[in-house]
Amino acid sequence: MRMSLLVVKGSATYDMTSLVESVSWSGSKSSAPRTLEISMLDSDRVGHDRPDIEVEDGNQCAFYWDGEELFRGIIMRYSQSNRRKATVKAYDNAVYLANNSDTFVYKNKTGTQIFTDLCTRFGLDYTAAETSYKIADLTMPTTTCIDAIWSALAKTYKATGKRFYVLSQKGKLHLIARADNLVQWVLEEGANITSFQRDRSIEEVRTRIKLYSDANKVLAEAKDTAIEAKIGIMQQAEGADSKLSKAKLAEMANTMLAKMKQASESFTIDGIGVPDVYSGKAIWAHVPYLGISKTYYVDEDRHTFSMNNHTMSLTLNAVADVEGAEDED
Repeated sequence: MRMSLLVVKGSATYDMTSLVESVSWSGSKSSAPRTLEISMLDSDRVGHDRPDIEVEDGNQCAFYWDGEELFRGIIMRYSQSNRRKATVKAYDNAVYLANNSDTFVYKNKTGTQIFTDLCTRFGLDYTAAETSYKIADLTMPTTTCIDAIWSALAKTYKATGKRFYVLSQKGKLHLIARADNLVQWVLEEGANITSFQRDRSIEEVRTRIKLYSDANKVLAEAKDTAIEAKIGIMQQAEGADSKLSKAKLAEMANTMLAKMKQASESFTIDGIGVPDVYSGKAIWAHVPYLGISKTYYVDEDRHTFSMNNHTMSLTLNAVADVEGAEDED
């Protein structure tokens, strides 16, 4: 069997592979921890073992495919039913960044320093790439660790154009430079892509931005007449701080317009599973039917394992180049 599931209960490790029916391994750009969902046999008939997992004891598990460890984390949900089936859900170590909150105040600290401080504060093992850029002020009252980290990394990107992200591997958290982790796989229609769907929309497009003061005075505006010549005027009005300089207000309006004038595109594909393709990675998609042959980042992924089969479903985000083309939220 190509898959293997180990569960640690106390000081003992149990191989529960024979009970596993299917496994779903998934993650998202917008969610800190990756998850593992396991469908298992839970029969009380003679000759059949039962999982006997106590979630409140903090049981750990590890999942392997073809001998490679894909997941290690803590079991946080265990469901049983009269169908004699059990469902187990586990989260990797990034869950501790999502489930711990506090008030954070950092002055003249880099994203690396913020990340390492938070990991140290909550007893998490880590490695961290050097982000270099010093953030003058990062004050976040009553928020989660991961939100503080994401905010720091977004500020770093805006200042330097360099992207970093957080992942958990083999029980350790890693702050990684995206440029250092861009192994690209080629996904091709008729080869390893089995189905696809692309949706494009201008429903949320805006061609003009106006920034108003509390007294309803126009502080700054921006527009794209070329787009308006095609689709007409679609204006977005927003409030702004009148104490800001004219240059800063103009920059804000132009930045908002640059983002809001873009048509949205969603591209999803299903295909033969590749363990190295997951959220944060880049792939090269070649779909002649849609005239597509370019790089995408994986925003969301779900890998499904059953017996000797491995499939995956991906939500992709188009980028102009391999490094740092899309906006952070």
